[in-house]
Amino acid sequence: MPAPAFALRLLLGREMADELLLASQRVEPRRLQETGYAFRFPALEPALLHVLARGSAARSLTTRADAI
Repeated sequence: MPAPAFALRLLLGREMADELLLASQRVEPRRLQETGYAFRFPALEPALLHVLARGSAARSLTTRADAI
């Protein structure tokens, strides 16, 4: 959602807005890959799906335990 930079700086403070929201976040794990490191989830979407699925399984176990 687009927002004017001045508004973000006003709400969050200049440093936080600049670092978190206005700076480029394109990061590549080149150094890790050069050393042979293999990511379990090389892309964000499969990683998030895994975390969300794990969370829903944990919630269902808690719900079942509470019912006993």
